[in-house]
Amino acid sequence: MDKLDNLTLKHFLRFELWAEAKRLLDFQIAQKKNNKFFNTFNFYYFERISKNARVIGEEKYFNEKVCNNIFYGLEKEMFFYHYTVPKQGMGLRKLFFFGYPMAVLQYAIGLYFLRLTTQFIKDHKRNNIMAYYGGDLQLDTASNKKLILGKKNIFYRKYYNSFKRDLINEARYPNDKMIVKLDIQNYFDSISISTLLKLIEENVKPSILKVNNFDETTKDLIEFYYRFLNSGKDGLPQGDNNIISDYISYLYLVFGDLIIEDTIIGLNKVSDNLIKEFKIIRYVDDTYISLKFKKLVNGKECVNKYNRSKFIYNLLNKIADEFYRKLHLRFNNKANLFKLEKPEEKDEFLAEIKKVSTNYPEAENRKETPSEIFIRILDILGKIKEEDIAELYKEPPKHLTEVLKDVYSHKVNKLIDHSSNAIIMLEKKFETFNFDLFRVFSQPLIILVNKTTNSRKKFEKFLLDKRSLTTFDRGLIIDYLCQRGFDNKKLIIKLKEDIQIEPIINKFYEGAVTSDKNTGYYNLNFSTCKKLLKQVSLIEQVRMRIYAEKTNQFSVCLNHLLNEFQLICCTLEGQDIKNYNANRVETYLRGNAVPNTIRTKIRNLFDRRNNNPVAHPGSDVRVAWSVSKSEYFKYKASVCEAINMIIKEEALETLLNLGVKCEL
Repeated sequence: MDKLDNLTLKHFLRFELWAEAKRLLDFQIAQKKNNKFFNTFNFYYFERISKNARVIGEEKYFNEKVCNNIFYGLEKEMFFYHYTVPKQGMGLRKLFFFGYPMAVLQYAIGLYFLRLTTQFIKDHKRNNIMAYYGGDLQLDTASNKKLILGKKNIFYRKYYNSFKRDLINEARYPNDKMIVKLDIQNYFDSISISTLLKLIEENVKPSILKVNNFDETTKDLIEFYYRFLNSGKDGLPQGDNNIISDYISYLYLVFGDLIIEDTIIGLNKVSDNLIKEFKIIRYVDDTYISLKFKKLVNGKECVNKYNRSKFIYNLLNKIADEFYRKLHLRFNNKANLFKLEKPEEKDEFLAEIKKVSTNYPEAENRKETPSEIFIRILDILGKIKEEDIAELYKEPPKHLTEVLKDVYSHKVNKLIDHSSNAIIMLEKKFETFNFDLFRVFSQPLIILVNKTTNSRKKFEKFLLDKRSLTTFDRGLIIDYLCQRGFDNKKLIIKLKEDIQIEPIINKFYEGAVTSDKNTGYYNLNFSTCKKLLKQVSLIEQVRMRIYAEKTNQFSVCLNHLLNEFQLICCTLEGQDIKNYNANRVETYLRGNAVPNTIRTKIRNLFDRRNNNPVAHPGSDVRVAWSVSKSEYFKYKASVCEAINMIIKEEALETLLNLGVKCEL
């Protein structure tokens, strides 16, 4: 094994996890046929190309393209894109659109987290801590390798309903009880992978860490990968039905649950044991703390508003400090406090639970017939029609969102689909409708308008007539296409007008999973890349250069670019990098008939490196100045030209078979 192998994912990631990651993604894709929850942008793409994805599950693929870190250079195949989607009000959320192989890799690294932490989570189960996320990923206890997969444990509904049921149960016995809701700022974007890795190291049993090769190298590789995805920043990728990101976000706050528990117990000891019992109820980052106060302490009445308020004040302050210090998380300005003994606050709490979530939509179990519910939906459509769009940017009225949940009811949908009268009534409600209102209630209203014919055509025209797409317009088009199975070519072309979405739509039409003819690495095919990128030292230069490009560090990029090119030339020539300088590169290029124009650019690249503050600090006689983006990419284009001229298939294998080692 190359002594630099510990710089690659093979240091900790095994093929068995890769295979399970692919199986998990394929299982989710298969659910799309019968579960509309998976009718999302990324999953339409996955479904479209999945029939060509068999090769991704082969061990040869894993060994040749993934665990050796070559994937960092295979930009055509191992791709991902960022795009923004609207949140409630004026907010925006960054989503990831993953290519199939990159999605499998992200899942595989997430399953590594699962393997590390499964026992830790079991050891810290508490009856008074009920924490959930959008599934329940489990490894077979016998092997700790195979995932247990079923329709329910990769789907949110069971766990989201349990979360809501736990909260409702807290309201059944309201005496002397207060509930605090915590609201974390930009949770997914604030998750620190380096902090999570540190917490795992400190809390997971050493024997588990050892058997899974969890060490400093593994931590560096994982942190680098997530920073690569996030352009050098902290954060966890959010994507369509990304159950792995859901699991990691849940895991991160397992440590938050323990902080809250320790804080309550510690405060209770110095507060005359005011708290009789407490519960922490959480769904990903939606955290509720239920506090049951004692009526008597040391035989005396302690129903004292001041004591209780002081306890909650101290609790929130300490939690805020500890979350920031240990998890680097901040809370929003206001925490909601519900004193359940007060009927109005209990009702407010129950209304809070019932709020519709765009991420986890579901209908209520109501006693009315489907016909009665449909009439109420029609009534709400009339009320929405009258709303002021500017006012709805604040927060939609609860009575509107409450009824719109019923759009997701299977029975209501069946009624509409089999009733011509229902369609006529919907058509009438959508007459003279301001379709900009869809921006506030996008998914349920799109589901309804999609059941009509005339109104649907008007809505399509409304979307097509948009002169320039905002994030909110784009979100409407994507939601609509997801409901229609991406059957409207005009709207798909309209999406291509958006700079964030254009490359994604191009991938839709390509339909390829692998890209062996043009890998994105200097336009080389994979056969050539495989022969060329045998050395970890060269792959490492590629990895660091690509990362520096993602993070806009172009002075750093230029250094790695030159190191990479030198290594390629000395490898092809069969020389040692120690004595391989600019003159040797020049001689080699001339010997391969590389034109003067390109050789001049490469000479200038060496000179520019010597006047780059990353390589040289500068002095009174040598000026060092930063490399601009445009300057870097001009040099990169010259390197690409040179590489494509000097690499000849018939000579490459002979040269590499010399077995000469070149290491920086």
